[in-house]
Amino acid sequence: MWWYRRAPFGARMARHTRASVAVFVLMVAAPALLSLGACGFEPVYGKASQVRHAELATIEVSPIRERVGQLVRNHLIDRFGSSTKAARYRLDVTLRETQTELAVQADDKVTRFNLALNAAFNLVEIESQRSLYSSTARSVSSYNIVDSEFATVSSQKNVRNRVAEDVAESIRDLLIIYFARDYQADATP
Repeated sequence: MWWYRRAPFGARMARHTRASVAVFVLMVAAPALLSLGACGFEPVYGKASQVRHAELATIEVSPIRERVGQLVRNHLIDRFGSSTKAARYRLDVTLRETQTELAVQADDKVTRFNLALNAAFNLVEIESQRSLYSSTARSVSSYNIVDSEFATVSSQKNVRNRVAEDVAESIRDLLIIYFARDYQADATP
């Protein structure tokens, strides 16, 4: 390419072979990756995370009102897995769903909505009835209003399921982080 060869940086870069660039990247990346273990970094889905996932399996998800609540609860149960042990924790979730107009035509006809799902949740230890962890999760998605009522309703249901799944995923991730911190605090002398 004529423009690549004439560029001062490109000319300098052309002298380096791909192998030398790869070696340089490895020399920089390898120590950085190895140092992650020294700083306490631990992958969420690593071998040590089996303890955290076992804790998730002992969470009983309380029933949640409305259809979107049923969706969130079912997604949470799927993500927590099943356990033969008795439940140690109870998860109480409160949802608030809002729809806002996103696109309005000149004749005041709404053509697009945002659907937001906010979840406030509380992890309770069943034995002591003590609240262990509270937080919130949120997901927003949008759908179009079209001439076909069936297509609009289908799109709305699809978006509702998607935000319910996103909220359940966020809650699960936050609980994994909570159990990881709790596990590290117990393991630290």
